Order: sequence, then structure tokens, then C-alpha cells
Amino acid sequence: FYLFFSAFFESRGRMRSHISGVKTRDFKTFSEPLFVWHGEDIGYKGFAAPEVIRLGEKYIMTYNSWGDRIGKFNQLFYAEST
Repeated sequence: FYLFFSAFFESRGRMRSHISGVKTRDFKTFSEPLFVWHGEDIGYKGFAAPEVIRLGEKYIMTYNSWGDRIGKFNQLFYAEST
């Protein structure tokens, strides 16, 4: 199973929202994070609320930016994977 979630923890000196993913076979043990995205590198305070759907042969994860900054209002994003 692949699990995707919001995670709030301190990063780069401040509390921020991240999205991350792990995999598990038994819901007792989990992989290291497959990724941790926070959005700081493109000017956002954080990312949150991932949701995954399957569309044909692709998986699409939608998520949103979190925490308005001047000129960087909350936005919707997506990522695709086969």
C-alpha cells in the first residue's frame, strides 16, 4: 500500500506543512518517506491535503499550497505517475 498525507513539523527554522508518502505491506512497518514536499523552493509556506486518483494508466495526486504569502495565494497543484 502507498499512503500519502499532510505532515506538520519544523523545517528550515519554522513550522510548515509538508506532503509526504510512505509504503507498507502490513500497516505495522513503514518505509522511509518516499518524498517530502514543502513548497519553499517555489515560494510557498507549505503543501497539504494530498488526494490520489487513478485515471486510465496514470495516478494523479492533487494537493494545495498552505499559508498565504504576499503575492503567493493558496493554489492547487497536481503530480502524475505511472
